[in-house]
Amino acid sequence: MAPLPTLSPRCCPGNVNGAGRGIQGQGPCFFHTLRKLLHRVRMSVRVGPWPALGLPVLASACVPCALGGPTDAGTNEFMAEAPEIWVRSVELRTAIGYKDNLLLGRTPTERSVLIGSGADLTLARLPLDGKQLSFLLSADDTRYLQGHAVDHEDLVVALAQVKVDLSSAWRLGTDLRYVYQDQVVDTSVTETNLTATGLRGHGAALLPNVRWDFALNTWLELSGTAQRQFYKAPLDDYWEGGPKLTVGHDYGYRSSVSFGYWWNRRDYDTRRQVSLTNTSLPGTSLQFFQHEVELAWRHNWDSQRRWRTTTRLGFQVNRDNGPGFYDYARYLATQQFRYVAPAWEFKLQGRIYYYNFDHQSVSLTDPTDPHRRQKAVAGVSVRGERKLGKQLKLFAEYEYEKSLSNRAVDEYQANKIAGGVGWEF
Repeated sequence: MAPLPTLSPRCCPGNVNGAGRGIQGQGPCFFHTLRKLLHRVRMSVRVGPWPALGLPVLASACVPCALGGPTDAGTNEFMAEAPEIWVRSVELRTAIGYKDNLLLGRTPTERSVLIGSGADLTLARLPLDGKQLSFLLSADDTRYLQGHAVDHEDLVVALAQVKVDLSSAWRLGTDLRYVYQDQVVDTSVTETNLTATGLRGHGAALLPNVRWDFALNTWLELSGTAQRQFYKAPLDDYWEGGPKLTVGHDYGYRSSVSFGYWWNRRDYDTRRQVSLTNTSLPGTSLQFFQHEVELAWRHNWDSQRRWRTTTRLGFQVNRDNGPGFYDYARYLATQQFRYVAPAWEFKLQGRIYYYNFDHQSVSLTDPTDPHRRQKAVAGVSVRGERKLGKQLKLFAEYEYEKSLSNRAVDEYQANKIAGGVGWEF
């Protein structure tokens, strides 16, 4: 699996290419938090438009003025208050839970009670003039009280996003993203190791994008990724990047369906190519070339958007620049169900990644064995939240993950459960 959660705009960190195993135990994922903030931004614009910006006047504005009648210039009693151009949100959270396989081993050797803490800071500028700026910083720390080889895990993610409406049909934007990760991760897909790895590293990415609304509710977006990753040994640093083209259609209650294609190139700093017998080839350098397609369907089933589903289907081909030891085809399917009410929120999600390796033998001792390695990682997670007033909420979550393979050392399963409290202000 890829060592760090990819910084491309595919999906949330921790659920990409198998990185960031297990529920963080402290709250919703980073990009889900950003989406909630941007929803507040849109709602703020909806309830606070201003004529000076060419936007419609509120229905609550002065009725005599709207009818051309006299007004009292000495009072603003009937005038709508201007919205603050910046929206800010801070969330603190803490949790307690339990994880039964800290090392993601075939035979669990470490299990522990966990104590989690985290914080989110979100800041956004309202797009009243067609310019939108967003910033989000999320940090989570998990302490394992009975852990020995692994006594903690950390994840820090930062995103700065700028979007500018060039016209009614064109929008230009860019994202800056940073991820720091200190976690146990299954890296056996893109590394030669056969077990999970204690990973410590960080990466930064620049993601420019341009969107064209070329027909009614139909759009085309071209984006790209330039990314740099740094790791603590034994993993190697690398550069990667490439373009992405997505076509989508919006409909119904802010629902959408889209189809995207990515091409990605990864250049490692010092890693060598590997022969089909799993031996390093001196004097070589390793590169990956990836092609990926994905179909995404996000559907809101009612006007209040209480019932929501998200479906993703994808296919990826990975090729190395050597004999092909790392060549594989990956299939993915994820399904999410959400219920969002003023006081309650529930989320159920299932996912499966299936890998079919072109050349790696299932045998660890006989590379001529004609049976090829196969691997599938499946997971189910459920989360519930209960708001207690405007600032306080309780949450509970559970995740189960299982790795299946025709190579026994590849297999593991892990359970994680946590509950806690969050405070937003």
